[in-house]
Amino acid sequence: MGISQYRLAKAIHKPQSAISDIVHGRRAITTEMAWLLSQALGTTPQFWLNLETTYQLKTFDTTAMPQVVAL
Repeated sequence: MGISQYRLAKAIHKPQSAISDIVHGRRAITTEMAWLLSQALGTTPQFWLNLETTYQLKTFDTTAMPQVVAL
């Protein structure tokens, strides 16, 4: 997108560390953050929430989950 983390953080009134943490997968995109990002970047909150959900599903470790029997 060509926007620095610093510039985005300033635009949405959040610390740059919050943007950096999201970019590096250390922080989830909350509903509030999705709304802020959508306003700053001309997208929808749903876009950012879908992105977060996709990331969580791809990085979810199923090895610790119990065996589930389909009903």
